Amino acid sequence: MNFCKLLICLISFLSLSIYAKDQMTLEFFFQPGCKECEYVKSFVLPVLEERFSGKYNLIMKDTGLKENFLRLVELQERFKISSDSNVSIAVNDGVLICGVKSIEEELPLIMQKDIETGNIKTLNSEDSKDILRKRGDSFTIFTVISAGLIDGINPCAFSTLIFMLSILAVLKAERRRIILAGFSYCLAVYLSYFAMGFGLLRFIKLFSNFKILQMILNTSMIVVLLLLAFLSFRDAWRFRKSGDSAAVSLQLSGSMKGKIRSLLRKGLSYRFIIPGAFIAGILVTAIESVCTGQVYVPTLVFLAGESDDSLKWTGLLALYNFMFILPLLLLFAVYLKGTGIQTLLKFAKQEVFWAKILMGIFFILLAGLIYML
Repeated sequence: MNFCKLLICLISFLSLSIYAKDQMTLEFFFQPGCKECEYVKSFVLPVLEERFSGKYNLIMKDTGLKENFLRLVELQERFKISSDSNVSIAVNDGVLICGVKSIEEELPLIMQKDIETGNIKTLNSEDSKDILRKRGDSFTIFTVISAGLIDGINPCAFSTLIFMLSILAVLKAERRRIILAGFSYCLAVYLSYFAMGFGLLRFIKLFSNFKILQMILNTSMIVVLLLLAFLSFRDAWRFRKSGDSAAVSLQLSGSMKGKIRSLLRKGLSYRFIIPGAFIAGILVTAIESVCTGQVYVPTLVFLAGESDDSLKWTGLLALYNFMFILPLLLLFAVYLKGTGIQTLLKFAKQEVFWAKILMGIFFILLAGLIYML
């Protein structure tokens, strides 16, 4: 009796194994309300069911959900496919088909071939994680570079450097002293801005230990970013209409601008101009952070939610700050090539409109990224 039961169990197990081997897995990636997706559901899937009934397992995956979207990204990277189609179907982890026409024409042929050959490919889970990590890292680096550059072309930072160069021109400093003072100032900006960001990032990371606090921080930051985006677009429109920088709301107050100019005059008129420029750079950066922090702080919130690896986000912070001072270095190099102060002032004024547009777009995109964390 026991032997019969064992034999029946063995036969059942072998039957299920064979059935499982013959059964394919289809991952159907779709977006709700998508016409192409509805067409595939209404006309393509019923044909497959009629032809291959019982031989495949269909898994519906709404790409509006983060985990499903990441899975689709993983497959696109795996098979080197770049497609903006709203509908895709993966077969046995071995094939990804994108677009209605391709699904309708190619999917039945691929399924038939897999049934006949039993050729089922699988994606190693470690490879999947590695692919997602690499793509995520690339995307984060691109975001950090973009944020640093947008922050660097901030009118606040540009106008301050131009004012510093005008002081050096009035003092009739020799070229060598101008170069050393300029690089000393830029180095001070880099180090002090990095130190501020490092401290803020460490503080923001504390929120990650408390899910509710992190959710409140992220939600608040999204609201602030959307408000900043609105104000940036409004500033761009006002400036384009009037041509007057006073119409811009997201800028330093008159008193703060006065303090910055006073610090630069004192620092550059100091007997030892290089340390004077360095100290002035630190103090000016602290004051300017009220303006430049509009991009910096949200980016730090994004970095805090992206990684727990302190070495990684320290490197990203260093990259951000290099991109921040890069426009200043380029402007300084243009001045050394012989471009006059008036020309630089004219350029800085023309740059206000596009700087505000870029900042508005960036604020919206960063709000979306923080929402997906």
